[in-house]
Amino acid sequence: EEEEEEEEEEEEAEEEEEEEEEEEEAEEEEDEAEEEEAEEEAEEEAEEEAEEEAEEEEEEAEEEAEEEAEEEAEEEAEEEEEEADAGQEVFEVTIKGKSYYTTNEKNGVIYAIELDETIGDEVGLYKDGKAVFHKKK
Repeated sequence: EEEEEEEEEEEEAEEEEEEEEEEEEAEEEEDEAEEEEAEEEAEEEAEEEAEEEAEEEEEEAEEEAEEEAEEEAEEEAEEEEEEADAGQEVFEVTIKGKSYYTTNEKNGVIYAIELDETIGDEVGLYKDGKAVFHKKK
């Protein structure tokens, strides 16, 4: 009888050990599942952040391209204006003690003279040989 009791106790102890091992395995599996879930969430967050960054960079690139296009258009307009001015023959005239450039003393445009002696802004017109200045803004 003692042997039977010992055997039963051993069997019970083995069963308890098996149950404990099964519980530990189940806990480990749960932990692994939680870790995987956390990793997946972290990956998703990283992907979302990368997408947002890419969108922001794309927007910035578009804005820069627009700004560059605007600057180029402005520069081209200025160059065209300078070329148009350069294409006109001007000569220096003195009106009321001040020097100006004009295209024609009868019916021409009157320009200011810049400090570097280039053609400045249009300041008036000759109408039938009479200098008529634009009103200052």
